[in-house]
Amino acid sequence: MGVVALIALQATAYATAWSLIFGLIGLVPAGIVMALTVSKERRAFGIGVFLSAYFLIVAPAPAIAGRLFDITHWAFAAILFATALMVLAGVANYGFRLAQRW
Repeated sequence: MGVVALIALQATAYATAWSLIFGLIGLVPAGIVMALTVSKERRAFGIGVFLSAYFLIVAPAPAIAGRLFDITHWAFAAILFATALMVLAGVANYGFRLAQRW
């Protein structure tokens, strides 16, 4: 849903509605979800790895999005970058689930 909401932001007439739908309905607090899915014995380590990876990606993301805008002079390029990060998160989750089965 989040990817659809981000791509739909190009229709600026509905951008506010899509932002509200995405923010109020589409987002799930990842830390809480992870805390519920990781066993108690591994929870501290799992959340530590998750937050480390999260902040390594989140910290430079605004600068990268701004640089994309500077290069392309197209504001939607930053939104496409955010969409790519969301897709990458889904792929990483799928890869993690496959590794977890082994």
